[in-house]
Amino acid sequence: QGMPSLNTVAEPGQLGTGAQIASIERIRDSFVDYQIRTENSTLSQYDTRSTFLANIEAIINEPSNTGVASLIGKFFDSWQELSKKPNSSNARTVVVQQSAALTDALNHTALQLNKLQENAQNLIKTNVTDVNSMLNQIDVLNREIVSVKSAGNMPNDLMDKRDNILDELSGKFNITIEKSSFEGINLRPTDDNG
Repeated sequence: QGMPSLNTVAEPGQLGTGAQIASIERIRDSFVDYQIRTENSTLSQYDTRSTFLANIEAIINEPSNTGVASLIGKFFDSWQELSKKPNSSNARTVVVQQSAALTDALNHTALQLNKLQENAQNLIKTNVTDVNSMLNQIDVLNREIVSVKSAGNMPNDLMDKRDNILDELSGKFNITIEKSSFEGINLRPTDDNG
């Protein structure tokens, strides 16, 4: 035990009387984890749907004065005028112009919708790659966790990493997690039909 001096603030009997850590334990509520992951999956699904519907809404641009519906109306109006004046070159010119405008708008809309479809397919490919990467990381972490736990130690940091990846994975699709021995898990997609 140390003696007090000018260089130390310790008094006799103070050294070595601090707290002793016996173990560090993780405190996680598996029910809350389940709820968060389920709702995270639902939120992600509706966020994605909302994004693509907003894109479709912008492409179709209805109701508006320049949208397809308005051009269809003008197209039929021009034919109505032509039926009243079949010999009028002006009425024929208007029909041709309205037909061209409607055709251009339909072609442009179809092109934009095709691009959006390609973007959706690319997003799906990216998500599949991300999911596969996450599954591989979870597999590696799961093996390490089981190995450390079976040796009698507590792999808290590895379990935290695995939980973070599981939380992220739940945003990609619904997952069901079944606990196995030595803190291992079995992971599978949730069966939405039953």
